[in-house]
Amino acid sequence: MSRFRGCIEMTRNMKRKPGVLAVLVLATMTACDDPVDTGGEVGVAATTLVPDSVIGSGPVQEPGKAWEMFRPVDIAALGDSLLITDSGNDRVVLLDGALRFVRAMGREGSGPGEYRASYTVRWTGRDIVVSDLGNGRLTWLGPGSEVHGTLAISPVPQSFDVLAGGTLLLPSRSGTHYLDRFDGASRQPFAERPDSLMGDELKRARVGGRDVWVAVTAGDTVHIFDDTTGELMKISPDGRRRMARLLPQAFLDSMTTYRKKAIEGFTRQGLRVWQWPLAKGFNATDDGRLLLLIRNGSTAGFVIDAHTYEATRIVVPPRNPGAQPLLNAKRAILRGRRLTVLVADSVIDYRLSKGSG
Repeated sequence: MSRFRGCIEMTRNMKRKPGVLAVLVLATMTACDDPVDTGGEVGVAATTLVPDSVIGSGPVQEPGKAWEMFRPVDIAALGDSLLITDSGNDRVVLLDGALRFVRAMGREGSGPGEYRASYTVRWTGRDIVVSDLGNGRLTWLGPGSEVHGTLAISPVPQSFDVLAGGTLLLPSRSGTHYLDRFDGASRQPFAERPDSLMGDELKRARVGGRDVWVAVTAGDTVHIFDDTTGELMKISPDGRRRMARLLPQAFLDSMTTYRKKAIEGFTRQGLRVWQWPLAKGFNATDDGRLLLLIRNGSTAGFVIDAHTYEATRIVVPPRNPGAQPLLNAKRAILRGRRLTVLVADSVIDYRLSKGSG
């Protein structure tokens, strides 16, 4: 309430000094801006979503070839088809809606349309954008696999997304912002981090955006999942935070405990780990919701309402052996009730149904 009293008092003072009214209008509009809705935790529904059947599955094999998909990393929808970064084979694979091989794009190398460990993939509505770990770049491909452009980038992002006009949202290199906007010509900082998250240790871990997952829904509304704090944030098109929710503490406690033990294990081996992820994937669904992929007991992820941040758990029943691979999924996308996941060297389609909790 004190913020709104300040706005009222400023307006009264402006009325007493009409000569400076126009000068102070912008300051008043900024000071009276709507506050951020930081209402505690993500709400979790009592009902759940469970994989009740496998629609399709299998390793992806190119007809006439002896080798199959190897170490797939990411998945994205292109209409009814699927794009998969087949990292171990340095390519992008296009599948039809029945998970049948259509064609491969790319090969090992550093030339145009070549990759050294293809990583993340997105469809902009005009181009396929692929990140490339080994070559340290992004590549824009047309639907026919022709190369439209490249961008050197370091470090290569684990997550990026696309605004309606084709502008990319990339994890920021600065550590002071969550994201950068790249319009094809320049990168501009977007979505400033709170000052409380700018401690030296966290700042070092965050440079390069290793802790940022981003997804875009209707109206160019941006959603960020902070992999360090477990916070989900809604960002307006002008870069301001509009809503923030933490994952439920019961989930965060067990997830952060596992992360701590994993980092300690690597440390004992003489390895230094700056960041251990809480999430395994985060993206928008075809109907404007959000899919957050995690691993926490029998919970494989959350389907989240993009307006309210109310969530429904995706739960794997222990007596359903066909659904167990979902707990080890690397990435996933959700289209209606159809959940498509990358597991080991294969892709699996599950149909989700409502469960009882």
